Amino acid sequence: MIKTNNRGKKQDRILGIDGHFIYNDVGKKKRDSKFSRLKEKMFSSSDVKRAQRPLSSIHKLSRKSALELELTFEEKKGYFKALNYEFDDESTCSEVIAKLKYLRELAL
Repeated sequence: MIKTNNRGKKQDRILGIDGHFIYNDVGKKKRDSKFSRLKEKMFSSSDVKRAQRPLSSIHKLSRKSALELELTFEEKKGYFKALNYEFDDESTCSEVIAKLKYLRELAL
């Protein structure tokens, strides 16, 4: 999956979803570089700025195209951030949207 950040930079990501959070991870490809391993040892932190967000922070969920999903998160009270996720196939995009909608309904 490819996440597009707010500056328009496309980033390979692995998206994880459980009952409470949505997870954003760089995946194995990116972590295997020598620099990434060194950085991880030195700073012992993730390569992503926000590794997880609560599902309750999703303000809006919209499908931009057959392969693209836009999630708008409430960062702080009154401040929103939109992130675009592009999937390899339409069925995966549909599955993620259905799962997020279902989990949001359960939380109500």
